[in-house]
Amino acid sequence: MSVSRRLIVARKNGEKITIKSREGIDSQTPIKELFADGSIEIELTGISDSHVEIAVSAPVYL
Repeated sequence: MSVSRRLIVARKNGEKITIKSREGIDSQTPIKELFADGSIEIELTGISDSHVEIAVSAPVYL
């Protein structure tokens, strides 16, 4: 069982979230291996007039 972390961020119109692997992970590692113990989950947790709140959960090794 892998451990995951959850990050909650707010973004305004036009702002981005970039998801990439942790430094030191071989870029040639197949996707199937990277996600063997869990996936990245993105959940919309709040909406207002000027921004949205998003929760990102992912295995800690990513």
